[in-house]
Amino acid sequence: MKRAALYMRVSTVDQHPENQLNELRHFAGQRGFQIVEEYTDHGISGTKARRPALDKMLKDAQRHSFDVVVVWACDRLARSTKHFLQVLDELNELGIQFLSQREAIDTDGWQGADVQGEGRGDEYSGLDGQRLDRHSYHVHQ
Repeated sequence: MKRAALYMRVSTVDQHPENQLNELRHFAGQRGFQIVEEYTDHGISGTKARRPALDKMLKDAQRHSFDVVVVWACDRLARSTKHFLQVLDELNELGIQFLSQREAIDTDGWQGADVQGEGRGDEYSGLDGQRLDRHSYHVHQ
């Protein structure tokens, strides 16, 4: 059974991370993951690369405290493609799988980001409008 870390972020204190949390718990349960930690940045913009819960999650990743990171959407993790790819690279180097529920991104068993969503083709377009090519882990400007 894989040990999962759930990461949530909401930009304002008026938003409720519980919505993401409930969906992620269900999503992880469907895959048979054991949730070992839940990280939440509440009221913090995704444009900030440094966030308390994200920083703690990445430190715990270095300790191999979990096998997979699950997010509700990629823009919860990062708002720029550059930062998103930096985090994915770090997790990949540590052998940690990344899953995004909304975009159906799963890095398991692949040397980079594997976009498995139906009808999405070979690219994921999102975050800051750049396109991520799943085969070369390359950002198109």
